[in-house]
Amino acid sequence: MNRYSVLLIETLSNLHAGSGETHYGIVDNLVQRNPATHIPVIHSSGIKGALNDYFKAIPNYSKKMEKLFGKDGQDSEAFPGRLIFFEANLLTLPLRSNRKVYYNATSPFVLKEFISHLKDFRDKSYKTDLINNWIDTFTFNEQTIFYTFDKIPNPEIEDFRSDRKGAEKDDVKKEIKKLLRLDLEDIALFNDDYFKKICERKIPVIARNKIGDDGQSENLFYEEVLPRKSKLYFILGEENNILGKDYDEFIAKLVDENTIVQFGGNYSIGYGFCKIFQLQLS
Repeated sequence: MNRYSVLLIETLSNLHAGSGETHYGIVDNLVQRNPATHIPVIHSSGIKGALNDYFKAIPNYSKKMEKLFGKDGQDSEAFPGRLIFFEANLLTLPLRSNRKVYYNATSPFVLKEFISHLKDFRDKSYKTDLINNWIDTFTFNEQTIFYTFDKIPNPEIEDFRSDRKGAEKDDVKKEIKKLLRLDLEDIALFNDDYFKKICERKIPVIARNKIGDDGQSENLFYEEVLPRKSKLYFILGEENNILGKDYDEFIAKLVDENTIVQFGGNYSIGYGFCKIFQLQLS
């Protein structure tokens, strides 16, 4: 029987996991997105590649690498790894505000998908009613685009305004803190449609300039990034409990406070450096 862990990614710097698609709009390099929702993701192959590169660089860890990640090649010794990687889904996105530096924006759909993944992959007995019922208390319209949960009146987030405050129940605040590693007061809950539009149109875009060997500018281009303090989550599994203690050691090293993993491109200019946390439901 497979076992799974739920892991949170917090970006320490801007992250660009490129879609690799040709684009003829204003933005040249787009981030990866879920094709159905258009919400940013990091594909599972990118998660696996980044973790593979990180652990390869650890002294005395090479013997375990093949067992974890598999062995490539055409000969009879090639075999698949025993780790199972799922894509990383965006959980919260920091958005500028006129009343505080930023709010961590999310939406009912995003939170419910997150809760559903917790129950499906991590703990079948996990009680989803608390958060789901809390989410269902919110109603949205053209005037109520988002809810906040602090005492700041009439905040403006990006180009959106709202004066609606959500209930601050102690049990909900405690659960949100445990699941998202965020205080409820720092969260803005957006209408699903508007959050989708934000993910499509308001992801930060940075101008880059390619410099040739002669020191001259060759190409000015623009690329999207997930900004620092974005949060994503992904599922990591182990096939049929084959790895045993090696899996436990792998997770422990991954979430160690000294571990910083780089995801996506542009390593040399500091993009994609992230901390990883394991979600404990009990």
